[in-house]
Parts: sequence; C-alpha cells; structure tokens
Amino acid sequence: MLKHFNKLNTPLKSVDEYPTVESQRHRFQERGWSSVDVWDLWDAWNSDLFLDSTERAALDNVEPFDEWEEFILFSRHYVVLHATAYHRDERGAGQRGQVGVSNKHVKANVTSLGSLGAPKRRFGAPLIASSPEGDKYLINALGMGIKARLDSCDIYSLQQDSMALEISPAGPTARLCHATVDIGHLGTLLVGGRASPSKALNDCWIFKKDSNRWEKTFDLPAPLFRHCAVHLPGSSLALVLGGKTGPSEISPDYYVFHPVKGWLKCSVTSAIPSSTFGTIAVASPNPGSKYGTFQGLMAGGISKYGKINEQAYFWTINVSTDVPRIHFEIVPDSHGYTRALSVFGAQTADVESLHFVCGGVGQYPSSQGQSMACISVKDGHLEVFNVDLRNEVGQLPFMVGSATVSSGSELVVLGGGATCFSMGTFWDTGVYKVDLTNAISEMPYIQPANCNPASINYQDSPKLTHQTTTIERHQPTLKPSIKSIARIKLQSKLDFEQLVENRKPVIIESLDLGSCVDKWSPEYMVQRVGQTKEIVVHECQSSTGKMDFNSKNFRYVTEPFSSFMAKAARGEAVYLRALSEAKPTESPANLQDDFPTLADDFQLPEELSLIKDRMFSSVLRISGRAKMWLHYDVMANVYTQIQGSKRMVLMPPTDVNNLAFAPGASSSSLDVLSALDKQEFVSTNPYEAILNPGDLLFIPAMWLHTASPTTDLSVAVNVFFRDLDSGYSTGRDVYGNRDLAAYEKARQDISRIVKIFDRLPSEIRDFYLTRLADELLHKQH
Repeated sequence: MLKHFNKLNTPLKSVDEYPTVESQRHRFQERGWSSVDVWDLWDAWNSDLFLDSTERAALDNVEPFDEWEEFILFSRHYVVLHATAYHRDERGAGQRGQVGVSNKHVKANVTSLGSLGAPKRRFGAPLIASSPEGDKYLINALGMGIKARLDSCDIYSLQQDSMALEISPAGPTARLCHATVDIGHLGTLLVGGRASPSKALNDCWIFKKDSNRWEKTFDLPAPLFRHCAVHLPGSSLALVLGGKTGPSEISPDYYVFHPVKGWLKCSVTSAIPSSTFGTIAVASPNPGSKYGTFQGLMAGGISKYGKINEQAYFWTINVSTDVPRIHFEIVPDSHGYTRALSVFGAQTADVESLHFVCGGVGQYPSSQGQSMACISVKDGHLEVFNVDLRNEVGQLPFMVGSATVSSGSELVVLGGGATCFSMGTFWDTGVYKVDLTNAISEMPYIQPANCNPASINYQDSPKLTHQTTTIERHQPTLKPSIKSIARIKLQSKLDFEQLVENRKPVIIESLDLGSCVDKWSPEYMVQRVGQTKEIVVHECQSSTGKMDFNSKNFRYVTEPFSSFMAKAARGEAVYLRALSEAKPTESPANLQDDFPTLADDFQLPEELSLIKDRMFSSVLRISGRAKMWLHYDVMANVYTQIQGSKRMVLMPPTDVNNLAFAPGASSSSLDVLSALDKQEFVSTNPYEAILNPGDLLFIPAMWLHTASPTTDLSVAVNVFFRDLDSGYSTGRDVYGNRDLAAYEKARQDISRIVKIFDRLPSEIRDFYLTRLADELLHKQH
C-alpha cells in the first residue's frame, strides 16, 4: 500500500513517523489535545458508535461479498481519530480494552525455502498423498490464481529424489473456500466450496489413497463454503461445522460424513452457538468416555452481523445413534484464549496431540496473517500457547489463503496472498517449514516423534478435469486393447486420397522424402542453419520430461540453434516447435520460409499432391527426451520422422470423453504414455506406432495423440492440410488448432442456455440441463 502511494508521488509520511494506533493517539495528546479517541477501521466497523448490527447485516443486500480477509487487513491500516480540547471522562465506544491473553509461549523456527516454481495460488486446500513406492507428497488443490479460479493442483514431493507422482486428472471442478480432511485409510475428503460468492457448491469428492484418483461421493444436503471439516479420530467419519450456503445465508446445521450412509444432519442437544463461517475447529485425539463419542473445540468465524465471534465452545458428538447428537458447552475465558482464537479464515494442523492454529485474520491487531497459536484440548480442558515464530532474516509466511499441513514435527506452509483492493494483490510464492521440535519438547506429556525433516521439491501443476463418463469398478482386471497402426505403401495419388477420406491413421513406408533422412545429423543442421540463429524452444521443468500444456510445466527459452541442438542430442527435455520466422504471431510456420537452408533437403512425393494443394503449414519439430502432451489437431496432418525414432499413441475422436479433456480445450493433462495399461483406460481404443527414419504417419483430424522419443534426439517435419472444404474458424489461427466455427458458435449458445437457468435452484437447474443434454445427444442421430 505504501509503495502504491509512493508511486503516485503522494507518500504517507506520517505513517513512517506514527505507524501504530497508539502512536497516533500520542501524537495528538503531545500537542495538547485533552481527550483523544482513536479506532482503526475494523474497530470502527465493530463499534455501535458508528454502525449497529442491522446496518452491518444490511450490506449483504447490496452485493455478494466474500473478501473478508482483505477487508479486515485493509481496515487495520486506517484510523478514525476524535480529539477534543476539553476533557472527557469516558472513552469512545468500541476502542480496544484488555482481553484474555495466554501467558504461555513456545518457540518455533521458520525456514523459508523461497519460491520453488509453482504458480501463484491462494485459497487452495492441502492433502497428503503417497506413491506405491512409499514416497510422500503434498498436494495443494484448486483455489484462486492470478486471473480466475484454478482447476489444477500443485504437487510437491516431501522426500529427496522422489519419482513424479502420477494422479488421475479427472476430479472436482475449479473452486475455492472448500475444505479437505483426511478420513483415514479411505483417503482425503473434499467438501463443497464455491465458484462466485453467489454460487455455492454441494459436490464432494474423496482422493483415494490406494489409487491416487478422485472419486465422487455423496453430495452435501445443502451447498457450503467457508466451512470447517474435522476428522473424528480413529474412524472414517468427518464433522462439518459452520459455513455459508449463499451470499448472505450462514448454515445453522452440523453434519457428519459417513462413507456408507452419506451425510447425517446432527441433532443439537444444547444451546445452539451463533452460526458462523470461516470458523476453526479441532478434535481431541482422546475418544470420549462413551462408545461413539468424540470431543473437540470450535472457535472464531464471522457471524451474520459481520463481527468475529469471540466465544469458544467445547463440543461433544455421539455418532452411535441413528441421528448424531452434538452438544456444545461455552469455554470460559479464564483459559486466556480470546486473543489467539478470535480469528477468521485460519488453518489448523495437528502434530502429535497438539493443534496449531495458523494465520487468518483476527479480532485483535496481533492476528494479521503472521501469527500462530498452539492449543491442547483434553478431557474438557483447554490450554493455549502463543507460538513465537523465529526466522533469521525475518521472512515469515503470510498465512492468509495459505495451505498448511503437518509433516512429522514440522509444518509446511505454502501459497496465500491478499488483494489490497485498488492497490493490487500481494502473493506469497514462498514455501516455508516451521520446525516445532522445541515447542513439542516443552510439553511434558508429549514425546516428540523421531522424523527426518521434509525435503520439499515442486514437481508439477496438472489440471483437473470434470470427467463426464465413469469406468465400472467391478471389472478391475480389464485393460485396454492396444492395436498397432497399419503400415502400407502407396501405389498412386488415389490411394492417399482414399486414406484421407477413410479418416483412419496409417504409417506409410518407402516414400521419397528427400535427402534429409540421410543428411540431417545435428552437425549438418547446425552448419546449414547457422551457429547463432536464435530460436524459441520449450524447456520442460518436470523431472520426467512430460510436458503439460495446461499446467505450463515448461518455460519458453530463446537460445542459439547450436546450443539447443547440443541439448537435444544429449537427450535433455527440450523441444522445438518452429514458428514463422517473419511473423510468428500472425502467420503459420513454413519450412521453406523459416529454414530455407534445410528446406531443399525435404520433399513430399507426388503421391501426396493432395497435401501440397491444401497445405496450411509445415513445421520443423526437434526434441530431446521431451514427451508431448495429449492433444488433438483440427486439421489433418502427416508426421514425417527424419532422424531418431518416436513412439506415438493415438485414440479415435470417440474417446474424447474418457480422456479428461476440459470443455473447449484441445489438450489433456492425462499421462497416457506411462499409464496406458491401467484400468482407467479400459474404455478407450488406443493405437500405437513406433516411427523410424523415413516413416510417415497420417493423423486424421480430431484423433487424440501423444508422443515420446525412444532415442535421445528426434527430428521431424509435420505438415498440416485442410481436409475439409469449409467450416474452419475464421480469424487468425497461427497454429491451426482453433476449433471448427460450428463448435465455437455452439459453445457460445450453451453459455446463453445455462444463463437462462441461472436463477433456479440447483437441483431444478441440473434436472433441466440434464434433459437438454440428453435431447442433444438424441437429435444428432
């Protein structure tokens, strides 16, 4: 904020001199003002002197609002001051007085690992996953990105030299303000969330530990976001508390998730606490005295009147009856918890039998995203410890919209950020480890676990796509049948024209492609192109070499052609897809124009004259051990292998709904090459080919395909041509991958249709949209 005003040449110089509320008070007192009242804007918001409860609640009627963290942080940086020359006996209402503060402290060391390469993300939800080999991984799922809600997840390994984690990309849609909770051996439960503040979600998913795939489970009885989910220890049950069901409606209900029975609404057998959202809750690791009972604590959150709740409650739940019964008991402030637990949007993480409340924003100025408390809940007794975070260079995590998980005796904090309204967004792109060994050792009744510190490395950010078809689970032994692509020889031009008409892939052998097959060694190509010619290449950042267009796990690098060829020849994960030399953003690639010193070595024989007549582009492709993402091309094309060899996997257009293509996307994050023999592909019809120098693969339009070199270096020329007489998208299309005009128009029509049903209840909207989708499928035949 200060940088913003400095940039406008209007610096707030008084802030440097008087940076706190109290210093502003003293500023006026020292200048002779007899009585001085001062509030920061959050105190003013809470004070009946400025607004009463009905006025605060009435603001919900203006527009949907869910930027409470930003609002509170913003308000903390402004003051309202009332000074009088005469003396007043009473202070202005709403100024901060003394509150319960714990005098117990524990120390924790913070290590900043800096940015590890993941994209900017806030309001994601964390979970822990394992590979079949036993390696541990941290996944930060969904949330908000720079421009929109994210339908991807960041994957971090928690051990050195871990293999890349393979997860199925089919899963929940983009969202934020959702909750995740580990429910034991079944996996991690993801509950609800929202799109916009007026579009709460009720779908729930389980990330299965045994298969690292998302599985849809029971929907919530009502949509929820900004809720809290707690695992009931020793069971596969979860308790969900609080949350919003819409722009201004707060849920008064409490639910238990049962993996067999679904969602069970609790009966409250005591006075009901005020409904809140953004609450924190923890469960005591010690079971209740009776069978089927669990105990814990609930605190914080914001009420319907826009104020942070300062009352904490012990809860006890009995799940042994048909209807779970939950009982609440007020925690007296003699425990000194008020300042630490009166927070909104904090994350909780458990280490041993301790619960750590991390970040969020609070009713008191000490909670502005960089504070942490430790609580112990045992046998109806609460202990609160302030955690003194220490870092040698003062780099502490900004724990607003961040994700926090425990790993041994450490916490891992990543992501987060906040928008300072018109002044821009602050992103915390760092990853932090909080060592709690000292804190745990100070607890007399806890024996610290002997665990190695986590070695955290960013791996990838694959997109999740909402799969529209499912695979039957009662056929675990089935695998897809992989067919080999036929090899043929052409006798005439008519033979190729017939192949194009049949729209099936084939490998054509014994074609005269020119002298390139013999000549194009790395040395020859560098000599012909030139040592210093600069090109733009993909440099994969994944240890597996698998490139993902959706998560952009590669970077574009401009470097000399000779440097690139040296890397590719060594088998590094680099890839060149040549662009137009003259107008890379306006014109398609053309080998003759872009690499004229090589073009004369390559030719398409007379049998392929149809391509020459309808050619759209001719693209030079060179790669090391980089794997191409799964995608389809709108135009038919021929892929000519010049040097090295390559494995190609193709699937027919009818498989598109089984391969995690998002609506409107021509690329999928699915790793077909390494998982083709797995059950998730049982509904697909894959074809496979190994291309050697001189082979030409015909790829019909809309056939889904991916590729991986089987040698360190692969050189190819890919020629695209228009196999349809009309129907292509109008406007600029450099890569030739814009969908057909009819599809683009139809997607616009779909958006208008969905908007027509926007104001209906979700179940009625889903009912009619499902009927329309079914009608559309019937009318195509």
